[in-house]
Amino acid sequence: KKIVRWEETSDYPNGRLTGEVSVSPTFDKTGNCIRLVGAVHDITERKKTEEERLRLSSILEATSDFVGIAAPDQRITFLNQAGRKALGYGEMEDLSQTKVSDYSPDWATEIILKEGIPAALNNGKWIGETAFLTMAGVEIPISQVILSHKNSKGELQYLSTISRDITVQKESEHKLEQQNRELQKTNSELDRFVYSTSHDLRAPLKSMLGLIRITKESTEPGNSMQHERLEMLNKSVIKLDDFIEDILHYSRNTRLEVAKDEINFEEVIQEIRSSHKFMEGTRGLKLQVEAHQKEKFISDKRRVNVILNNLISNAIKYGDESKEKSFVKIFIRCSKENAVITIEDNGIGIADKDKEKIFEMFYRATKLSTGSGLGMYIVKETLEKLGGKINMESELNKGTKFTVEIPNQLLL
Repeated sequence: KKIVRWEETSDYPNGRLTGEVSVSPTFDKTGNCIRLVGAVHDITERKKTEEERLRLSSILEATSDFVGIAAPDQRITFLNQAGRKALGYGEMEDLSQTKVSDYSPDWATEIILKEGIPAALNNGKWIGETAFLTMAGVEIPISQVILSHKNSKGELQYLSTISRDITVQKESEHKLEQQNRELQKTNSELDRFVYSTSHDLRAPLKSMLGLIRITKESTEPGNSMQHERLEMLNKSVIKLDDFIEDILHYSRNTRLEVAKDEINFEEVIQEIRSSHKFMEGTRGLKLQVEAHQKEKFISDKRRVNVILNNLISNAIKYGDESKEKSFVKIFIRCSKENAVITIEDNGIGIADKDKEKIFEMFYRATKLSTGSGLGMYIVKETLEKLGGKINMESELNKGTKFTVEIPNQLLL
C-alpha cells in the first residue's frame, strides 16, 4: 500500500490556492487496484509563510549588518552569516548555548543589560553604541538597535538585534578629533604670535610718531618742504599703526571670551567723539548723537567700542567734500532685549557692485580708501561673537546707513 503526495497550485474565483494532494490505492486479493482514495489539504497560508521565511532569510544573509535573535534568557537562537563571520563562528556552529554576554566586552554587556534591554522592553526599541568581542578577543565597535517582541499578553517572546560595524567611522572620528586638537593648538599659537608681534611693533611706531612731532616743532616754519615730508611720514606711520591695531582687534576678537560689562552709551559716544575730534574730514562735519537708554545694558564694552569706532570712522573718512552740509547721525535705542544703533551719513555712498563685498577681508570699495581693508570685516566678526547683526543701506553719491543690533546679555 503506497500513498502518493504532491502539491498543486490553481486559480480559483476567490484567488490562487495551493493544495497538498494525497492519493492512496486499494487492491483486491489478486493485487488489482480496485479504487483510489484521495484528499486535498489547503496549504496556501503555509506556503506563503514558507516563502516569506525564505525571502526574509535571503535578506538577512545578504546584508552586511549583524542580525541576531535572542530568547528572553539571552540565549542566541539566530545569528546571520555576517554576524557569525565577524565574531569568528562557523556557518553551522551551534549557538543555542551562547549568550549575548559571551560575545560582548564587560562594558558593552553592562550597557546592554542596564540600558538597552530595559529601554527596549519599555519602549519597544533601543538605539546605542556598544561593541562585539570576537573569538580572537578583538573588540568591534558597533551601532546597535535592540527590539523587543511580545505576545498578545505582553509577555516577552524574544529580542532581535541589528548591529553595524562602525570601526571605520570611529577611526575617522578619532583622526578628526586629533586634527582638531592640532588645529586649535596651531590657531592658539598663531593668535599669541600675532598679539605679541603686534604689541612689539606698535612700541617703536609710537616712538617714531613722537620723534616726528619733536622734529616738526624744531623745524623752521618757512621750511615748507621739510614740513610736507614730515607730514607724509607722520601719515604713513599712523596708517601702519592703524593696520596693526586692526590686527590686534581681530586677534582679541578670536582669542578672548565675550566679557559682560555694563555699558553707558552716552559715555561710549563721548569717548568716540573725543577720539575723532581731530580726525581728517571732521572740519565742517556735523556730528549728531541721540541716545535713549533707560535700561541697564550688558555686553562686551571693548568689542562694542571696536564696532562703533570702525563705523563712525568710515562715516567720517568717506564724507563727500562736495556737499555743503556734511553730517553723521548716530541714533541709539536700548531695551531689555537689545541695543539698536543706526549710523547714517550723506557721504560718497557705496556702489551696488561693492555692497556684498564690503565685509570681506582686505576688500576696499573705493580708491579713496587708505585703510587696511580689515575694518568692516572686523565689525562683522565682532558682531557675530556678540550674537548681533548688521544691515546696510547705501546709494552712491547720496550716503550710507548702517543698522546694528546687539543683544542685551542682562537676561542671559
